[in-house]
Formats: sequence, C-alpha cells, structure tokens
Amino acid sequence: MKNIIALILISFTTVLLTSCDDNVNPKTNFKEQYVLNCILSVDTNYQVATISHSYDVDGYDPNTNKIDPFIKGAKVKVFYRDSIFVFRDTSIARSSDSKYSSPLNFYYTRNLKPSSYSQLRIEATLPNGKVLKAKTESFFLNILYFAKTVDRYPPISSNKITFSWDKINGDNFESTIYFAPELAIVYQKNENGNWNRYYKKVPIRYMENDPDKSPIYPEISVGSNSISFDTLAIGIALREISKDDPQKKNYKIEKALFRLLVLDKNLAAYYSMQKTFLDEFSVRVNQPDFTNIEGGLGVFGIYAIKKSEIQIDASYINKFGYLY
Repeated sequence: MKNIIALILISFTTVLLTSCDDNVNPKTNFKEQYVLNCILSVDTNYQVATISHSYDVDGYDPNTNKIDPFIKGAKVKVFYRDSIFVFRDTSIARSSDSKYSSPLNFYYTRNLKPSSYSQLRIEATLPNGKVLKAKTESFFLNILYFAKTVDRYPPISSNKITFSWDKINGDNFESTIYFAPELAIVYQKNENGNWNRYYKKVPIRYMENDPDKSPIYPEISVGSNSISFDTLAIGIALREISKDDPQKKNYKIEKALFRLLVLDKNLAAYYSMQKTFLDEFSVRVNQPDFTNIEGGLGVFGIYAIKKSEIQIDASYINKFGYLY
C-alpha cells in the first residue's frame, strides 16, 4: 500500500512541476512555486507526503534540469481529532528510467488512519519559513457495502451488468462524499518472454449515433449509489486489448475488476480532470489545474477503495483467441 500511495503523490508532484516548467519563459521574471501533496488513505495507517518547488532552466527545455526539486528538512504535521501526527523523511531507490539519479525522497507516518468523521489539517513548514496549509473532511468507510454486484461474466439473460452500494444504516450519503466507479479488465501480455500485467478500462457504453463510437465513462458523482455497464462495451474493450495484433495467445485474461473510489471534494475535483484508470501499477494524472493548498500548489485529500472481482468464463475468453 505504501508504494501505491507514494506513486500517486510522486505522479501528482511530477505533473505539477512539469506544468510549472511549461510556463517558464527565460525572458520574463521567474517566480518560484511550492508544491505540497498529501493523499490520505482510509485503508491504511501508512501515509505519505511530498514537497517540491518549481525551477527555472537555461533555454526552454525543462528536461535539462537534473537536480531533484524535492524539499528536504521541512516539518510536516497532520492534525486529526485530538492528535498531531509528525511525518518523518525517508527515501527509496528510483526507477532506472528516471531523469534524476538521486534517491526518491518523501515524508511519511505509520500511525495515521482516519476512521471517523472529523476535520483533518496539514501544515508544512519549509526550511525558509514558508508555511503551506490545507484541510479536508474524513469519512467512515465501514458503513458502506456493496448492495448488488456481479461475480461472473457474461450474464445469462441481460445486456447490462449493474453494481450498487449503500450505507448499513440506510441513511443518505453525505454531500461531502464523492463516488468514482470504475470497471477494468485485468490481463497479462507476453512481452519478450515476460508476462506483464495491464488494466483495460471499460466504458459504460459507446455512443451509438457517433461514427467514431466514442466511449462514455462513469462520472464522479455525489449521492449516486449504482452504475450499469453495457455488455457490448465489455466485448469491445476485450477486443481492443489486442487491437490488430494477430498473436492472440500472447494475451491472458485474468478477471474483471470493479472498483468504487470514495473521495473527498478536494481529491474529487482533482481526479475529475483526468480520465485514466488509477490502478496499483500505473498512476497517471495529467491535469494539474487544481489546488487546495494555502500558500502554494498541490492537493490535500482523502480516499478509500472498495473492490469486487468478477470472474470471466473461459469459454467466453476463448472466443477472442486469448488464454484464460
């Protein structure tokens, strides 16, 4: 879990810095910006934060910078209920394709697990005295359950599959809780003798009157408690996995995965600006035009994930020429 969160935060920071890079013009005065990201998970007590700064370069290419913009020596605290959680700094090895050769730095705590409705505040004091602040509201995930789900595919007598969720106590969901439902096909591809796992996001349907058959994906919503996917859309998504590749046996279908992302309003606003499936293996955020950080840029938010796996019949997978 800590690697997942670290990937999310690092991806957020990278994109925000890239955005700053894109606005750099050597012919105008450069203004340094500070970026704080801390995405708290309800599902774990291991939380991560990153702090970086924008930078100027000679010329117009931001990739010429080889110095990690991470800010060390900051004092990061999260205030939750009657407790103060102090983050420590650490580092891990970078991936081989990183443009920076130094270790990957971040701040962390092992003791914070939001579990009830309450306000959370973050405060980061930088070595130069600059203070970055933000706040959000936590939620209680244990009251949420899947009221209806699907355990096998395809269905016997329906052109849709439906997932729904509800609260144990039957009350309506608070207006501060946002839901982002996602359905993806989990598959492996044989690449140079190695089976690598991927996710293929499934739309709820394709536009019938559109000559390009544009996909329609679920939207983030407040108060909703169900989502349906056309079986036709699932079939199209399965075919698109291999596209024009004639070597169908290089693809192995594992299962389908329905995930319900539960988000606070800050993370929902940020996430709604992009349309990718946030999975445990690849995190991409491509629209940095949102911040709730006082004194800088970035996101302080909270999320949780509820999952349901769907087994796909071997006979159905074999129709596409894939392995099961």
